[in-house]
Amino acid sequence: MRTNDLFDLTGSVKKFNSILMQLRKCCNHPYMFAGIEDESEEEFGAHIVTNSEKMMFVDKLLDKCKKTKE
Repeated sequence: MRTNDLFDLTGSVKKFNSILMQLRKCCNHPYMFAGIEDESEEEFGAHIVTNSEKMMFVDKLLDKCKKTKE
């Protein structure tokens, strides 16, 4: 393997990691990207929970905690 090939391989890995990070951002923070949020929705509505995997997890966890406390 030549040195130039190694640099090309490293660049491909960096591009792949960058794409993975962008996909993770989409799942965890859907409104990070411009133009994604629906302007007709309330600013702090239920859509925030339903459009974020993290928020869905926290919502389910809170529901479970509320049920066990009663």
